Amino acid sequence: MRKNSTGFTLVELAVVLMILGLLAGLTAPNIMEEMNARRAALTVQETQTIVDAARMFRAQNGSWPGGGTCASALSTLTTSTPPFLVGIGAVNKYGSVISTSCTASTFSVDQTAIEDWDGWIANSLPGTVVVDTTAHLLRSTVGIPGSEPALDGKLSRIATGNAELNRMRATLLLGGNDIQEVNNISTNSINASGHVQAGTLTAAGQIQAGSVATSGTIYAAGAITSSGAMTAAGSMTTYGNMVASGQVVSGSTLTAQGQSQFAGQATFYDQLALQKVVGENTGCSVIGALARDGAGKTLSCQGYVWKSNGGGDPGVGTGFMTGIAGSYKNRITGGYSCPAGLVANLIGGVQIGGCQPCLSYSCSMP
Repeated sequence: MRKNSTGFTLVELAVVLMILGLLAGLTAPNIMEEMNARRAALTVQETQTIVDAARMFRAQNGSWPGGGTCASALSTLTTSTPPFLVGIGAVNKYGSVISTSCTASTFSVDQTAIEDWDGWIANSLPGTVVVDTTAHLLRSTVGIPGSEPALDGKLSRIATGNAELNRMRATLLLGGNDIQEVNNISTNSINASGHVQAGTLTAAGQIQAGSVATSGTIYAAGAITSSGAMTAAGSMTTYGNMVASGQVVSGSTLTAQGQSQFAGQATFYDQLALQKVVGENTGCSVIGALARDGAGKTLSCQGYVWKSNGGGDPGVGTGFMTGIAGSYKNRITGGYSCPAGLVANLIGGVQIGGCQPCLSYSCSMP
């Protein structure tokens, strides 16, 4: 008796293989797309981990990892004790070698991806651009801590052992808002169109403001200029000019190495020391100026001559010619009537007993 044999015919096998081929053709792109999406996501995560580790290294050590050019940054980050980077190799998920570089203020990671996914990675990583669209080369760059926007996430809110965490290296724009709760201000220069109020005000350059008020001292290596009042509970010191259009009030000493100009009242609650030393009866150039002689007596410039208060009008007198051209001797004192730097102007001849000829004169600037 014949036994019936079972199995697939060639036609049936061909149909099955065709169906499997169609299924593979339909599902393979989706599988590759999913694989590339996972590779891209892992590339973003690993790159962010690398740049975060580099910033942490910079914050703790004051320099970027990997030497002057940061070429060996990955090795430095992974071999440090303790390591700043763990579980990330020198090749990304697309089989591309990861290279690093840096400048004084930036750190960069270079790597390649594949077409279409390079843009996706660039959009997913802050500070990342496609630098070569043909080779799909990506570069991710970060700055030192505090150099980018989003200050809440970049600058420490509390004092740390590393000053770099509290240092800002970009212009601070506040949109017209105030800076409050400030104790001391130390800066190269201060330019303010409005009122400046602080505990202590110190500038390596000039201080310029609509008005200035401090509960401490005011110090400037340059000029201090105020279009309004200038008030300090402590001392005021400038190595330049001091100009105030309003009232000036100093609770302690006032020191200005340059000129001081006050259009309003100046009030000093402590002593005012005159360091300009001149000789009495010598010439001066600014009427009303104050100085002192070597013994400390206060002198003022009266008629272009340094005189003590109550000195009268020293510029006019009677004298006689000495025979020396341009020299006139005072009849009473016997001294020369015109101090150094001044010239005698003849008013007219008068007759005085024992003096021949006698002349009236005045002294003035040349």
